[in-house]
Order: sequence, then structure tokens, then C-alpha cells
Amino acid sequence: MNRLLAGLGVVVVAALLLSGCSVLVSEQAPAEPTQISAPALVGLDPYVEALAPATYRSLTARRARRLAQKAAVGILIPSCDDEPKGRGFAVDAHTLVAHRDVIEGGGWVRVFAANRRSTAVGPGSAYRVGDLGVIRVARAVPRRLVPSRSVGSGASVVVVAERDDKLRMLPGVVVDSVSGAPFGVSTKVLRVTSAVRQGDAGPVVDAKGRVVGVVFAVDERTTLGLALPVSALRGRTLARVAEARDACD
Repeated sequence: MNRLLAGLGVVVVAALLLSGCSVLVSEQAPAEPTQISAPALVGLDPYVEALAPATYRSLTARRARRLAQKAAVGILIPSCDDEPKGRGFAVDAHTLVAHRDVIEGGGWVRVFAANRRSTAVGPGSAYRVGDLGVIRVARAVPRRLVPSRSVGSGASVVVVAERDDKLRMLPGVVVDSVSGAPFGVSTKVLRVTSAVRQGDAGPVVDAKGRVVGVVFAVDERTTLGLALPVSALRGRTLARVAEARDACD
């Protein structure tokens, strides 16, 4: 019976179409209210949700430059030279980093701000890691970055490097943390995708403007930048992972 009715329906529709009959649309509203309901939303499977890309924030080049300029200081070690040999960065209250040629050795240290005002920060002990020079000073540096406790793979960062007396902002991402032994360092090092060149030495700043490490070399096999984590720049750890430099005569 059902098949018969269905067949009759098809015949009627076909007859209407062939006869040129049109469908009439009434402008009169239906007497009874129309009930319309949307289908229920289907919850996302937790496994699929875990695969969704996480939101991330990045540091703009303008803000990175502003932070770098705030932490940048001229470094003078009178026993090494009578004039500052270059610019470095204060990555915490007692740690200055610069290219190894700027920090030739330990001794009494004076830093210069952008307005050329100088501050004596006392005696310092100098170290070298690749192209990076580090000096730990006795007194607090007046201008500095805020260090971060840790950084994870995938974090957005900006490497601050000085080339031809100009600050360069090199955006990138932290790839991973690997053994520093192949690179002559007895601690783990960060690898970043920033366009770091041999000779670059400067802070690695995360999306919140905190310093997470300092660049000291390039991995020749992968061309990735290599950075010491900021935790390796403190006290006994620095003395263990870096080469101590003699005081300037």
C-alpha cells in the first residue's frame, strides 16, 4: 500500500510539472505559531580539542626595541681600556652580557646609559662562552631586563643583536632545549629559529618582555641560534659552564 501511494505521488508531481502548473505562495500568515528549534550542538571530542592550535602571543619589534634600549648600557672596564669598547645589556641586577670583545676581562666596571650618565657598579668577574662575554658585578645595575624562570618549546621570542652599532630585532621561536656538550658548554642550551649570525651576542626576550637566555653561537649543522638559558648566568652555575677570563692588567 505504501509503495502504491508513493508511486501515485510521483505521478502527480510529474503531471503538474508537465502541465506547466505553478506553485502558489500564500501571503497570509499561518493561523498557528510556527515552532522552529535548532539542533543541539555536538560537543568536541577531547582528543580533537587537544590537537587544536593553542593561542599564543608575540612581542612586537617596537616593544622589543624599547626594552632593549632600556637595558642597553655602555660598558667600561678602565683596566682594559680608557673608553667603552661597545654596548652590552643588563639581563639582571648583577649580570652584564655583550660581545666577548667588549668584555675583555674582569676588573672595576662602570656602565653608561643612553644619556651618557655613568654609574660605577663595582668589581666584576668576567667569563666567555663562544662569542658571548659575561661579567658579574658587585653592585646593582640601574637599568636591566627582567629574567624569566623558564621557557618552553614553541615560545615566541626576539633575539636582540647589535650589528654595525645598531640594534637588530630578530624574531623567532624556541625549537627545543638540547645538551650543550657538542657546543662546548656543560649545560643545556636553547635553540631558536631567529636569524642569528656568527658573532651575534645578546638577550633572547619572550612575549612578556622577559629575558629567557642569551645568544652565544650558531649551530652550524642546523643554522639555528644557540642561547644559554638565563638560569645558567647565575653564580656558581656560570663559573661551571663558562670560561673565566683573567682581570685586565
